[in-house]
Amino acid sequence: MGWEDCHLHQFKIHGCVYAVQWSEQRHYHHGEPLREIRLADLGLRVRQKLSYDYDFGDFWEHEVRIEARLPVDPNIRCPICLDGARSGPPEDSGGPRAYTELLNRFLMWQIDKEDWLLQSVQKLLNRKDGDGTEGDAEFEGDFSDEGDDERFGEFDPERFDRNDINQSLDRLNAALTRSTKPD
Repeated sequence: MGWEDCHLHQFKIHGCVYAVQWSEQRHYHHGEPLREIRLADLGLRVRQKLSYDYDFGDFWEHEVRIEARLPVDPNIRCPICLDGARSGPPEDSGGPRAYTELLNRFLMWQIDKEDWLLQSVQKLLNRKDGDGTEGDAEFEGDFSDEGDDERFGEFDPERFDRNDINQSLDRLNAALTRSTKPD
């Protein structure tokens, strides 16, 4: 999702809850610290599901299903994103309902901006210079990308870049590998 791991979260697997005690802490089970656990360590079966809940205030619920179990290939980096669609919601976007409202506002903002551009071009084409010929009139008015909702910024809900995601996964994996190596 591209989130920063700055909120409480938990995994529910086989009826057990694996959670953090506070933000940015490694996972604990029944109050006891755990080593880093990989999905492969849990003996999950193909088509088995687990849940991942993130940000208990916004309450993002994810259902994860094991699609396949493949043999380890040292020539393939893991984890890797094979496919996807759309951007993940911005951090602190308020949960599923608030994010849906954000998408609706973003869509209306895009429609308003496109409508303004179309009207401005039409005005430009219909405008005449002082000598009666069509001229190079300047646009009137201004459509500012600065709105009341700062969360729009550079956010594009339709953007999906598998290469960006895989680079992020590589950085995360490298950081986790460094933090779990013995001194």
